[in-house]
Amino acid sequence: MTQTQERTITEREIKLIGRRLNNDNPLDDMAELHDQATYGEGLTLTEEQNDKGYTWLMDKWITPRGIERKNNPFGTREQAVLEDFSHLRYDGHFDAGNAHVSWYVPLYTAIAHNGGTFQYYVKAGLPQIIG
Repeated sequence: MTQTQERTITEREIKLIGRRLNNDNPLDDMAELHDQATYGEGLTLTEEQNDKGYTWLMDKWITPRGIERKNNPFGTREQAVLEDFSHLRYDGHFDAGNAHVSWYVPLYTAIAHNGGTFQYYVKAGLPQIIG
């Protein structure tokens, strides 16, 4: 499948999957999407979500005046991906809980035109790079 033929997933669907996982409810009609994202090759986000995600990531790296932030969470690999940004992919939900409690958060992959990637989830308003 090419990127234009892939199934996209909306923010609403991602939040619904997360709510059901965290409340221990059955996924029902969302199970196929969750499985395709988690065990397949992920799902492309809608164009609006791509724009929103890219803007959010760039804001964590560079100030509105174009200066790199002192508390920048990105290394050179992540910066290279953001400089050549293509799109974001949803890769299912990640259990960011502890030994006593599961807490599922969306897992995303930022993809560059040149094939570079990094995988992250959001914790306390910051991207946590895990791959």
